[in-house]
Amino acid sequence: MTDFSHPTQVSWGWMEAAAQDDGWVFEQKVDGKRAFMEVFGDRSVLLGRNGPLTVVDGPWCALGRGGNLNNTLDGELLGAVYWVFDVVSPLSWKLRHSLLVSLLRDSDSHNVRILPTYRGTEQKRHLLELVRRDGLEGVVAKRYEGGYPKGRTLSWRKAKLYGTGSAVVMVVGVDGKENVLLGAVTGDPIKIVPVCHAATRGQTYRVGDVVQVRYLYMSNGNRLVQPVLLGVSDVSWEDCGLDQFRRVNKDVNDD
Repeated sequence: MTDFSHPTQVSWGWMEAAAQDDGWVFEQKVDGKRAFMEVFGDRSVLLGRNGPLTVVDGPWCALGRGGNLNNTLDGELLGAVYWVFDVVSPLSWKLRHSLLVSLLRDSDSHNVRILPTYRGTEQKRHLLELVRRDGLEGVVAKRYEGGYPKGRTLSWRKAKLYGTGSAVVMVVGVDGKENVLLGAVTGDPIKIVPVCHAATRGQTYRVGDVVQVRYLYMSNGNRLVQPVLLGVSDVSWEDCGLDQFRRVNKDVNDD
């Protein structure tokens, strides 16, 4: 199986600058299960990082019957929808995208859909604003020229919209490791509930310290994703509310 292409992480400022560069095309970063779609016999199969995710039957299967799909598709399985965003091919992005549209033109499946793309400064700035406004995870930028890259690449870049917040140190040295358990304030009567473990990175913290933490988003289970300690804060523990943390919207914007 072909290696997935892995975008290089960049800053939000880099992405804002790339919005003005016609050499880059933007897509929404989708937080699902990465998978190739390939054809085996009369069935289309979604292959994830660790093997098959599902056999594509019903309306999806029509893509594979009769050899209609001779190219490997790349996308994310989000719920019941497979959002396709590329074709594994040495062609340029422009030609790959045209090929993708032609491959799926005759499909009436609502479960296989093409991820919207944003070209031109106005469209790309619009996507950046949508990510901020609607709480989406981030943006992927791809070089307009050049084929589908394998492995880690500078031809694809990604930027995630991180947040910062305040939390209380509940426990120091969890399981004997150099980390802390952080909590947030919620409820009536007030209580502090755990939200994440975070590495101390050689810094000293005490139980009861209020700290600043950078994070990607808060999950539905009230856990901070990708937390990084930024140091002790001078705010009160009463300002460490659970509702301060940003929750990600995993829906795909396809207006």
